[in-house]
Amino acid sequence: DDDFLWASANLAMEHVCNSHYLMQGATGFLASGLFLMLSLRLNRSYARWWEGGQLYGDLLSASRNLMLTAQLSITDKSVAAEVSMLAYAYVRCVEFHLRQAEDGRYVEVLRCLLSEPQLEALLASPQRPLWLAQHLTSTMSRAYDKNQVKNVRLLVSIMADIAALVKTTQHLHRLQSLPEPWSYQRHMHFTTQVWLSILPLALLPSLHVATPVLATAIGFVVYKLDDISLELVNPFGLDRSDLGICLFGEMPYCRIRSPWSRLMCGSAIAPGLRTEARLGKRSGKLGAASRRMTDSPCCFDL
Repeated sequence: DDDFLWASANLAMEHVCNSHYLMQGATGFLASGLFLMLSLRLNRSYARWWEGGQLYGDLLSASRNLMLTAQLSITDKSVAAEVSMLAYAYVRCVEFHLRQAEDGRYVEVLRCLLSEPQLEALLASPQRPLWLAQHLTSTMSRAYDKNQVKNVRLLVSIMADIAALVKTTQHLHRLQSLPEPWSYQRHMHFTTQVWLSILPLALLPSLHVATPVLATAIGFVVYKLDDISLELVNPFGLDRSDLGICLFGEMPYCRIRSPWSRLMCGSAIAPGLRTEARLGKRSGKLGAASRRMTDSPCCFDL
C-alpha cells in the first residue's frame, strides 16, 4: 500500500510538472478576472464612502445656513433660537438614524432641545428625521402667521434650507440601504475560491517547498482586499474605517452654543426650554438650561 501511494504521488507530481504551463495559463486567466472584479468593487466601495462624507458635509452646510437665515429673518429671537436648535437636533437625529441607535441616545442628546411631548412624538415616529423636518416646517408656519418673519422671500429661503436638509437625508438613507448586487458578490467569491485552490498547483514546480508559504500570503492579501471593500460599503457604522459623523455633528453644536448662551442671557428662550428657564429664574440661575445643554453629550465614545 505504501508503495502504491508513493507511486501515485510521484505520478501526480510528474503530471503537474508536465502541465505546468497549462496551469499557469489557467491561473493567470482567473487572476485577471478576479483582480478586475476586486478593483471594481474596491473603487465602488471607496466611492460610496467618499460620497457619504460629502453628503454629510452638505447636511451640515444646510443646517448652518438654516441657523444663520433664521437669525436674520425672524424678528422674535426666541423663535430664531428654537429653529437653530431644531436644526442642530435634526443633524444629530440623522446621525442616530444612520447608525440605528437606541432610543436612549435620542433621549440623552435631545432632552434639552425638545419638550417631553415632542420627544415622545419623535420616538414614536418611524422616520424620525422627517418628523423633525415637519416640526421645523410647523414652527416656521406659526411664526409666519404671527408676523414674526420679516418678509415672504426670507421665509422661502428658510424653507429651501429645510428642503435641502430633507433631500440630503434621503440621499444618505439611499446610500445606506442600497445593497451590492448579490450575484456579483457570489460570483466573485466563487472565482476567488477556485483561483486560490489551483494556485498552489501552478506554483509548485517553481517554488517546491516554499509553495504553501507564498500561496497563503497571496490568499491573505486577496481576502483582506475583499474585507476592505466590505467595510467601506456602509460608511456610517462605528468601525475604524467608518466616517466620524459624530465628530462632524459637534461643529454646528459649538457654533450655536455661544449665540444660544447670549440669547438665554437676553431672556429669549425657546419654547422647549421655558419650563427649565422658569425654574432657573426662581433659583437665581438663569443659565441653568444653557449649562445643561453645554454638558449634553455630543458624541459616541469611540
